Amino acid sequence: MTVAFERRIERLVGRWKYLHKANLDSHLNAYRNARNLDVAISWASSARQDGKSDKRNSHQRRLPKAAPPEINTKLSASITKIRSAKKFDQLYQVVQSSIQSVFGVGLLMVYDTSLRIGAHLKVEPSKVYLQSGALEGAKEYFRLAGLAQNLYPGGALEIQAFPLLKFELSASEIENFLCTMRRSMNPIIPISQSSVF
Repeated sequence: MTVAFERRIERLVGRWKYLHKANLDSHLNAYRNARNLDVAISWASSARQDGKSDKRNSHQRRLPKAAPPEINTKLSASITKIRSAKKFDQLYQVVQSSIQSVFGVGLLMVYDTSLRIGAHLKVEPSKVYLQSGALEGAKEYFRLAGLAQNLYPGGALEIQAFPLLKFELSASEIENFLCTMRRSMNPIIPISQSSVF
């Protein structure tokens, strides 16, 4: 791992905090403050951005219109298992087994739904889950760091696998950082011009 890479990651963490942290916190706080678990499940099934509107989170913009009611039905049927999950891994498994058969549901919807419901239950990930953009970001991070990792869709890494991030960010924040800053890690792209969404 080079000093230049370490400095770039340090700068990108600062940029992520400035551009994305408040949005992630606000999103999850809506779920933390949901009136009850039924409401949190209903919102998560629809991938609602917050509790004030029906606006869908951009991660699930392609989710078919028929999917949210089916997701809600399946998660509601698993509410006892959801409520009894004491660790995020357990919650993730319950959510995955409940909704993975719904047309249009992929690994990102499973993770995001688990994260949203987990926020309400105060059950946070202790590992960094890799799917979609976070997987791409992790590949770029380890490539540039010169570290070998076995990465695959739906996998999860211990937070210690990210030595430059583990003291600055939680596991869910590292996942979000890897996703939103994945194109910015490339040293060829100036940080001020790097693409973030």
